[in-house]
Amino acid sequence: REEDMFDTSFLSEMYQIEERLQELVSGASVTDKDLASQEAKSQLVARTAQQVQDLGTLARLADFTSEFLESSSELKNASLLKMVKLGFAMEETKDVIVNFIVQVSGHLENCEDQILEECMKFDKEIYVKVVCSLQVQRLYSELPQIV
Repeated sequence: REEDMFDTSFLSEMYQIEERLQELVSGASVTDKDLASQEAKSQLVARTAQQVQDLGTLARLADFTSEFLESSSELKNASLLKMVKLGFAMEETKDVIVNFIVQVSGHLENCEDQILEECMKFDKEIYVKVVCSLQVQRLYSELPQIV
């Protein structure tokens, strides 16, 4: 029956997603409600991100999120920007944080200014390094006043 095939396919997808998330955060769980809409998927990603303990894992979650929320660039961008903010709170060197931001920005669409704004709020040195890493030439002239 077609209905059974759908249920089997849906359950399979749900378990695959849960397995991928458990590789990042032990104990992560996924229910059918988490996959009911793009908004629900976004909330699942946000809950998972809150449990992440290090930037490497957060970067892998960002990769997953880019794929998982690809049909809604607005939710994908919002989720990834939240991860950038979470990344600032992690105990890492500035260079590791910059590399994380550059990696995440590769998944974002039209969010360069928002990323740079968050960087500037958090740390001027990180802002300068991200501007240079992303090669945002229109901002090069302002960098000497910042440093």
